[in-house]
Amino acid sequence: MAVKLSARMSALAALVTPGVRLADVGTDHGYIPVFLCQTGVIPSAIAMDINCGPLQRAEAHVAEFGLGDRIETRLSDGLEKLLPGEADCVLIAGMGGGLIQRILSEGETVLQSVGELILQPQSEIPQTRRFLREHGYQIAEEDMVEEDGKFYFLMKAHKQDRGEDASEKETAESPEQFCAADSGGNMADTDADRRRLEDEFGPVLLRKKHPVLLRWVRREMRIVLMIRRKLWGAMYETEEGDLRFAVHEPGADPEEAGCQTASGAGNGTDTEESSSGRMDKKQERLFERLAQAEERWRLLAEADRLLQGAPEKTGNQRS
Repeated sequence: MAVKLSARMSALAALVTPGVRLADVGTDHGYIPVFLCQTGVIPSAIAMDINCGPLQRAEAHVAEFGLGDRIETRLSDGLEKLLPGEADCVLIAGMGGGLIQRILSEGETVLQSVGELILQPQSEIPQTRRFLREHGYQIAEEDMVEEDGKFYFLMKAHKQDRGEDASEKETAESPEQFCAADSGGNMADTDADRRRLEDEFGPVLLRKKHPVLLRWVRREMRIVLMIRRKLWGAMYETEEGDLRFAVHEPGADPEEAGCQTASGAGNGTDTEESSSGRMDKKQERLFERLAQAEERWRLLAEADRLLQGAPEKTGNQRS
């Protein structure tokens, strides 16, 4: 009987190219290498972890399914104990994006003989995509899973040939050209903005118009909207303690929309003008946070627009 995987781990397993030799970094229970070997997707695997406890659990699962001749376990900090040429694919999942970037940087030598990376960062996801791009990797596939109320971003990356210009590889179906063709005069009009959108939301997820990404984007929009309302409320608090807040739609100019007090009387006067144009430190921080929230809203709104329409059907896509 094959080991049963969660939705997240099933999606990760589905990204692994059949026939590769896998190195699973941070293997924990070793479920993915066990499943892939058990089902004949891959011939062999090396399951590695920095802690003895998880590695012992992985060893127990390997023995339970009689895969000791195909799966080797190693106590290793990242890729430290992996030798060049031992693996074709490296899987790193369930760690922070910063840690994943450190592991990839420190394992640069051994990664020269690795054809593909399967990554699932728990945090710093845009930074991880940018790291891959800046280190010569191209994201070839992505998937996204919602499980138990949490969202997970998964990606497969290939190393580009040395000296190859990524722009020369773009085709009519590339994520970059998808964003450009679908921009309609919005923020995806420049290369820098397109790269920022792709780093933030995933080039392949955007091209697929992935339904899980759309749900995540709209959840984030609701969160940012609440933050913006709270910030405007804090900014329009007068010395007398009257709460003033802007009444406007997302993206509208608050000065044009005006503001009103908690009692309902609106006069459009802001705190900055009433104090002779001088901002205190609290107001400066509020303005900085509001600017960040407005920029976040702009990114999310553009992603929401790009994700409209029928999603592209793929074998890995999970709703």
